[in-house]
Amino acid sequence: MTARRVTLSFLILAVAAVPMAAVDPALMKLVPPDATVVVGVNVEQARTTPFGQFVLKQMPLDDEGFRKMMEATGFDPRRDLREILVASKGGQPSKNIQGIVMATGSFDPARIVAAAKVLGVTVTDYAGVEVLSSKESPAGGFAFLDRSLAIAGETEQVKAAIDRYKKGGAGPGATLAARAAEWSGRTDLWFITTGSPADLAHRMPDSQAAGPIKAVSLEAIEQSSGGIKFGSVVKISVEAVARTDKDATALGDVVRFVAGMVQLNRDKQGPDQMAALVDSMELKTDSRTVTLGLSVPQEQLEKMIQSGHGPAKKAAPRSKATTI
Repeated sequence: MTARRVTLSFLILAVAAVPMAAVDPALMKLVPPDATVVVGVNVEQARTTPFGQFVLKQMPLDDEGFRKMMEATGFDPRRDLREILVASKGGQPSKNIQGIVMATGSFDPARIVAAAKVLGVTVTDYAGVEVLSSKESPAGGFAFLDRSLAIAGETEQVKAAIDRYKKGGAGPGATLAARAAEWSGRTDLWFITTGSPADLAHRMPDSQAAGPIKAVSLEAIEQSSGGIKFGSVVKISVEAVARTDKDATALGDVVRFVAGMVQLNRDKQGPDQMAALVDSMELKTDSRTVTLGLSVPQEQLEKMIQSGHGPAKKAAPRSKATTI
């Protein structure tokens, strides 16, 4: 089983998260103090929710490599993973893995390390902690800090996290920590940035940054945050703070333009699904802050996820987008 398939499995579980409390303090203490981007998701209650059960069914359970991995390590991500936190910082991209991934769960480090050695994974000692690295990603590392805490990422980032763990950890700056507590407490999957999205946009191919998005410089956004709350109606919230009132107005105009283009092309299958989502959009500009809200029925979201496997049923007409 490739590292890509394992990563995909963890991401699938992440999407199914339905937490009831704020982010685990043990994870926040491991976040680099200079982090400008944090993404969090709690997977503990995914097994008890209808949408979580739907997403779990998307896992490659028929993959022989995946089954062998679970048998060899005794680790079943559907059962043993609790929460995932991803942290990174802005700046120029490198060829190495970006940021660090931290997770809480129920692990058997000795058994997992033994299974990894059989597969040819290199194990080195750093400050009394075994760090695993593979030939596929020699610049990346993976380690267990204890039986409930695991980290992965660029080797130097993993070592730095080990150092923070040994010293008790201080976590990110006060602003990011406070916003993380707020968003993780009221949404199920969330993100926080304390820098400009321009730091991340340059990592995308030019084609993904083309069109009306170029009409507004991403550098005009000073910080952003957002989250998803699951239920019978899935609610998506995004907030962006611009440098000036004028920048905020321009950003809102771009969002309205994109929404209008989606609605104009709703007769097509793919755009039709997106148009049904855009119909619920609520957009508000208040001074330098732009807030966006979207709502989608759980059943419709499941159909959108499955749309790549076959034709989707056309959604019923909804009211036009509401903007303020």
